[in-house]
Amino acid sequence: MTSRRPYTPSQLVGDLPVLTNMEKRYVKVSIFLLPFVLYTAVMLKMLDNACQTEIFRKHASPTDVFPRVLEQSHNTTVLLHSVLRKYEAIDRQRTKLSEMLNKLLSEESPETLASNDLAVQYFNGRNLRDLKGFDKIGRKPDRPIVTKAKYVFNCTNINEIKLIKKVGHGVSKQAFLGKFKGQPVAVKMVTRHQKEVRQCLEGIREKGMEWDTVQRSRCFVFPTMKLMKEILLLEQLDHPGFVQLLGYCVRSEESDSTDMSEHGVVAIYEYGERFVLDNLQFLPMKAKLRRAVNLAKFLHYLEYSPLGSLRIKDFKEGHFLLVNSTLKMIDLDDVDNIEPSCDIYSDSDHVTENPDIHYRTCDYDIQCHMGLCMGYNAKQNLKSMNRLFFKRLLYPSSYPSTMVDSLTNVNTRLEMLSITALELIEFLEELLSHL
Repeated sequence: MTSRRPYTPSQLVGDLPVLTNMEKRYVKVSIFLLPFVLYTAVMLKMLDNACQTEIFRKHASPTDVFPRVLEQSHNTTVLLHSVLRKYEAIDRQRTKLSEMLNKLLSEESPETLASNDLAVQYFNGRNLRDLKGFDKIGRKPDRPIVTKAKYVFNCTNINEIKLIKKVGHGVSKQAFLGKFKGQPVAVKMVTRHQKEVRQCLEGIREKGMEWDTVQRSRCFVFPTMKLMKEILLLEQLDHPGFVQLLGYCVRSEESDSTDMSEHGVVAIYEYGERFVLDNLQFLPMKAKLRRAVNLAKFLHYLEYSPLGSLRIKDFKEGHFLLVNSTLKMIDLDDVDNIEPSCDIYSDSDHVTENPDIHYRTCDYDIQCHMGLCMGYNAKQNLKSMNRLFFKRLLYPSSYPSTMVDSLTNVNTRLEMLSITALELIEFLEELLSHL
């Protein structure tokens, strides 16, 4: 038989025991664990006493129910105040315990404490280095926290922009040229002169309700929502193909005035110039290829944006401006990420001869995937971009004879929509590298 190893008591110095390193470690851990155990017990006892109240006595008669309800309501209010005071007292105790814990931890390295099984179990595997700084809990910061503004303009300084003239308008909003410290900016807002708002106000006037401010304000809700959608989209999208948002101010739905200090929703953008579309084909060769590369990269971003594959439904010349010689999209009213729906049995394997059954199919020979025409948005954007820009920027006869064949092939693939934005980028960058 094996005998147990006898217990070796601590050495004595005079009448006092001398503790070993391990015993010292357990003593220190016990010192900072004991207050937490007491704190938990006190808190549970307080909550138990606070919650043990009766709303009605077991044998209360119907005639004394209402007075007892009033009395109990008063007692509940007193109880809540009492609980609040007790909670504040507990919170003060927690702060003191945290300071004591930090003091204990500062005396011994985290690696030493981490070797103790009790400490590891108590902190559930947390990194003890994170506990340093407990003394900062509840304290005011040494200096105020200053956060840099994301945009140049907000509601505090947007009224410093001086409106010069109207430079454009759409169905739901107007664009103005503004000046801020001598620099041009574009200002968008909803006004009563827009088509949608004007028609709504005329309808109210015909009904003799022009005095009704509620009805008038409703005429601005939908156009204002479109402007807000544009602001929120630009908050989430980041590509040089979009005009840069310099700031905005959202106060209310009130949009009946053009005064910048009180207008409901105003958005500020970098300023761009209009351009003549047909003049793009007369640009220098490198300039045309660079613009074509930028537009192809824009198409690729739209296809793989953080919001999914985006489609520009209203793709036209007026929605683009030249900003520092770069073509940028300025209107995001009609941008969405919705792929068209289709019927999952619309493929050739499920074709039926019944004339009463019509399946929704996908354009551009796209396969229906889980009820959606995945890839339709990218094809539609490529088609619109080719019609508007690529046919002018990549017109083969405007390039040297050595590049005509390859450009003719690319134009054919663009017309057939058999090339992706990424393939187009690679082709154009290869051409640029040889110039």
